[in-house]
Amino acid sequence: SLACKGCIEALCDLLISTDPSILTVCLNGLRNILKAGEINKQKGLYNGVNIYAQMVEECGGLDKIVSLQSYDNNDIYKKAVEVLEKYFPEDLETVDEENHRSNVDGTLQQ
Repeated sequence: SLACKGCIEALCDLLISTDPSILTVCLNGLRNILKAGEINKQKGLYNGVNIYAQMVEECGGLDKIVSLQSYDNNDIYKKAVEVLEKYFPEDLETVDEENHRSNVDGTLQQ
């Protein structure tokens, strides 16, 4: 699990890249790791928690994936949304509310 933590951190660190091919590899890698975590969670391991999703969140990866929703590449956008919807649904609602609020505030100020 510690080796996986290093792998997750490295993939999350690369999510700030501007190269779509690097982002695709990172998002695919994270999606596969998160899928394994979901399987373990469903088996009742780790107190029913996806520990890999927790690790992604702890190393700042969740925020980076959220920011990829505004990346100017439809494939990257779709992959980011897919990861968020599947593995971070409770965080997605909060993020949507925050984005909505900031958009409304921004509109009012203009």
